[in-house]
Amino acid sequence: PEATSVHWHGILLPNGMDGVTGLTQRGIPPGETFKYEFTLRQHGTYMYHSHFDEMTQIGSGATGLFIIHPK
Repeated sequence: PEATSVHWHGILLPNGMDGVTGLTQRGIPPGETFKYEFTLRQHGTYMYHSHFDEMTQIGSGATGLFIIHPK
């Protein structure tokens, strides 16, 4: 029942897509959506996590890893 956002670690992206609530983005209210759009410019293994009440949301599983394969 609280806001959230997604912060991406290591990804080259526009500042407005970085997902740091209160700095680069407003929190996404419950029941609302936000579309993160950016072009991937590198490959490797990266992570993402909630960036709103991080300790609670990450502790509840709002985090993950993803792999970007080279072309």
